[in-house]
Amino acid sequence: MKRLAGFFIRHWSNLLLSLTLAVMIWVVAEVSGDPNLSQPYPYPVVLEVIGKDPDLIMTSEIPTGVRVQIRAPQSVWSRLIAERGVRAFIDLSGLGPGTYSIPIQIRVNAQPVLVEDYEPREVEVVLEERVVKTFPVEIEIQGEPAVGYQFGDLKVTPEKVRVEGPRSAVERVRAVRARVFVQDLRTTLERVMDVRAYDERGLPVDEVTVTPKQVQVTLPVKQLGGYRDVSVRVVLEGQPATGYLIANIAVYPPVVTLFSPNPTKVLEIPGFVETEPVNIEGVTEDVELRVGLKLPEDIQVVGEDKVLVQIAVQPVKTSVTVQLPVEVVGLSPNYQATVSPATVDVILLGPVVVLKDFKPEESMRAYIDVTDLEPGTYTLEVNVEVFLKDVEVKAILPPQVEVTIEVGTPPPITPTGTATPGAP
Repeated sequence: MKRLAGFFIRHWSNLLLSLTLAVMIWVVAEVSGDPNLSQPYPYPVVLEVIGKDPDLIMTSEIPTGVRVQIRAPQSVWSRLIAERGVRAFIDLSGLGPGTYSIPIQIRVNAQPVLVEDYEPREVEVVLEERVVKTFPVEIEIQGEPAVGYQFGDLKVTPEKVRVEGPRSAVERVRAVRARVFVQDLRTTLERVMDVRAYDERGLPVDEVTVTPKQVQVTLPVKQLGGYRDVSVRVVLEGQPATGYLIANIAVYPPVVTLFSPNPTKVLEIPGFVETEPVNIEGVTEDVELRVGLKLPEDIQVVGEDKVLVQIAVQPVKTSVTVQLPVEVVGLSPNYQATVSPATVDVILLGPVVVLKDFKPEESMRAYIDVTDLEPGTYTLEVNVEVFLKDVEVKAILPPQVEVTIEVGTPPPITPTGTATPGAP
């Protein structure tokens, strides 16, 4: 009983204020006929932070929003929702580094309103001193230059960066670095690299900010004396079979590194080396083989002494125009059909060796499909089938024909066709 009495004595002013507000809300509602509504505020109330010293950093996480239960007349509710008139905040004024339990405060930009409840009531806040420290930028080079090359002096711009954050995080930083992958590098590397802060175990420290976040890295690469890079030139002998041509020639690697104990010998090379002759006499398909290089005396290839040569061979193409009768397929046995025009011209494109002596009546057909069509006149697309390898239909003239279907027995059709050579 004494506890209860003590509670009322300590909080009599708050109880009196709450009672007074409740009576005021009830009176206003009764007088105006504006009913009170007790319900959660429908929008998330963002928790704001005010009064924090700019030299401090809050390292603890706080709730993003506060749930608020409000009692207010219906007309006031309309204003609260339209104006988003509810605020939730914590005040850190005058606080230094440390850990605190801070009560959440609610402010409502409307009256009469009674805040019945809200959750959470308070948050734990950890404040740390903001620290700035300067670190040199380290570049970790992973990989080696190509054989016959060496790295020059690495240059980083800027050479130092600022690391800023809470003291506990900044004190964990041991290095700021970037990693560069340069395996078999032959030319000077110039690249903008991201840098990160790392602790003594090599793990990133993400709680800090590095400024600037990127640096310019320049890594010179120089060729050693006695070494030289030259291109590879493929030497061919013979010609493909009649009706075929060379479509492409590729060599891998396209550039090789040469070495001589006498640097002058390497410099005398004209900038390329030739392969041993590759015989393509009479070929009709692609060629792929490894061949050696013709090298001057006292000069050798660094690494593999043969290169892969790939030669793409394809037939020479030509076009021909073929006149074909238009067949009718799918016609009912009780019907007959008349096609106009009865023939179409088909332009073909394909290898000369294929189209030179082919017989259209044996190698292709033109037709229209009248399946399920009743007597009448129709305009139908002409279909062409070609039974020749690598031959395509470029055009059908005309692409459509008119067909008239009548009752009656169709006469037998013997397909014939003629071919007119076109320009290769």
